[in-house]
Amino acid sequence: MKNKKAVENLYKTVISDDKFENQTILKTIANVAFGLLEKSYNRKTVSRIFDNLKEALQHQKNMMGGFTQ
Repeated sequence: MKNKKAVENLYKTVISDDKFENQTILKTIANVAFGLLEKSYNRKTVSRIFDNLKEALQHQKNMMGGFTQ
């Protein structure tokens, strides 16, 4: 259900003042993101969506032992 929350948050975002253009852009973002997630689906991997970079890096540190730059 986390994907549902991500889509809801995406659709709250205003990218363009033109209502039709904004809706088109948001649909494109959602379709590309989910298309890439489905395309790269592998039973051994799990895709996660984070609210911010700090949360993502903390998850990576906890699950994979750190981050190397």
